[in-house]
Amino acid sequence: MPLDHSRSGDQYWPPIYIGKESDKHREEGEDLSLLEFKAIEYKRKGYAIATNEQLERLAKVPKRELMRRGVNQHTLEKICAGAPVRGTKLAECLKVVQKLEQN
Repeated sequence: MPLDHSRSGDQYWPPIYIGKESDKHREEGEDLSLLEFKAIEYKRKGYAIATNEQLERLAKVPKRELMRRGVNQHTLEKICAGAPVRGTKLAECLKVVQKLEQN
């Protein structure tokens, strides 16, 4: 049975930055790239199911317009059917919906 992550509050699943990774050269001060250090970006993996509120927002937008904006037809069908999809795909779809709502 798939897990329902829609109640967790993480609708858009932003990346998580962890800056603890380093090597001996950086710790000993031999590596000048320490000044240009960028945290490694990790993304959560898993599936999510759209909430009722998200489905209502999605129903107000024409499906063809979402597909024109890059949302895959089969992913869109799964979201509308209440099936679990990758969290990143659901987030991308909701971002497109939000942009269309603002116009």
